[in-house]
Amino acid sequence: LVDTEIIPTLEPVKGLDIFQYSRDIIARFENPKIKHLLRQIACDGSIKIPIRTLAPLAENISNKRSITSLSVVVAAWLHFIRDSINNNNEIHDPRANELAVAMQPHDVINVLVVQKFMNIAGLIPDVLCTIDSVAKAYISENLIFNHSFNHSFNHSFNQK
Repeated sequence: LVDTEIIPTLEPVKGLDIFQYSRDIIARFENPKIKHLLRQIACDGSIKIPIRTLAPLAENISNKRSITSLSVVVAAWLHFIRDSINNNNEIHDPRANELAVAMQPHDVINVLVVQKFMNIAGLIPDVLCTIDSVAKAYISENLIFNHSFNHSFNHSFNQK
């Protein structure tokens, strides 16, 4: 993800080795002494995701580069929101009400669920609303997320 879909979208910064910097960030998240709670990481997703994920996704589409992993990031965010709703957990986001309305519990995960979410006004850039990679990632990763993500989500979310 970092090497193939994020770093290529970054402008070089004089004196900064972006590759090494990315490894330093990964090492920080892997440090067991620093607690990264899912609730904290997912907080304000409607602010973070457009900058950190959707902008590189759009640039990669424009430059005909891979978007597979970034699509899974967006799919994971949708799963997080849906699981928060299904588990009656508060969504800490300035657009929480809009997110909740778009991701009401559904019996069947399908493209229509994802499209409704992606059509929230001003959330997803128009260029990305017609891309089906997020919908495909959301649906194809469903078995993985339902099996392991839900367990991790509930465990991480409920930690203080």
